[in-house]
Amino acid sequence: MLESTPKVLMTGGSGFLGKSIAKMLLEKKYSINNLINSASSSELAQYDAYREFSYNELDKNIDADIIIHCATNYGRDNSPYKKIFQPNLYLPLQLLIERMQNDHPLVFINIDTSLESKTSLYALSKNLFLASAEKIIKEHQLKKIKFINIKLEHFYGSNAPSNNFITYLTQSMQAGSPKIDLTLGEQQRDFIYIQDVVNAISIIINEMKSFDDGVTKFEIGSGENITIKDAVLTIADLILYDRKNLNFGAVPYRKNEQMISEVSLSKIKQLGWLPKYSFAEGIKEMLKK
Repeated sequence: MLESTPKVLMTGGSGFLGKSIAKMLLEKKYSINNLINSASSSELAQYDAYREFSYNELDKNIDADIIIHCATNYGRDNSPYKKIFQPNLYLPLQLLIERMQNDHPLVFINIDTSLESKTSLYALSKNLFLASAEKIIKEHQLKKIKFINIKLEHFYGSNAPSNNFITYLTQSMQAGSPKIDLTLGEQQRDFIYIQDVVNAISIIINEMKSFDDGVTKFEIGSGENITIKDAVLTIADLILYDRKNLNFGAVPYRKNEQMISEVSLSKIKQLGWLPKYSFAEGIKEMLKK
């Protein structure tokens, strides 16, 4: 641990991943200031060490030992470019640059994507932030900043939003949808259960003192690739959904579709972390809740 009660500034702490990380940290007695752009649920309000502030308060000096950047826009539903680039690129750059002028030691944890830049504007904006942060830290020889980049594979869990692919599938099947249109499903993906993600991030934060100043990179996933088709069929069998209703090939692949997503777990395993859930086990846990 950095200290007995580290102060954390979070972005996106009200989202699926951010809320899961925030609950873990609050239970460990961290204090959290969560930057939000809209009203959030009261789920975290029970913690005395948790408070929210809005974007128009960002200019105020928020004292923090750790910044955790979870806020993101995936570019779904034809989001305007500005709404994609604001949380994925401009906001974290603003936070990093402002803290450059502060001599207080800082840990900046960035939740990144495993997708290639060409895949989407979402992936491009996330990769642009990492490249910008690396260049800024290197060229300015910034001291007292530990920048931790976490390239995260496709995570899922019971509280994920309905536009999460796994959530969409489970909800559609449980509702008895007469037909689910899908691509051919040949893409290989690494799906990781949310609790495994939170455990990995917890270990990274606990081991922060051992990291050098500058940029440290981790990749987090289950370590096992599965085709989209096999993932869909696994969910269908667990829910007892009729496979005949799965319309594979009805949806074309998106332009620049990434067919294989790979992850290297060697670095995070050196900290003693291992995933606990296979894909089928994670889905079973998800369906219990």
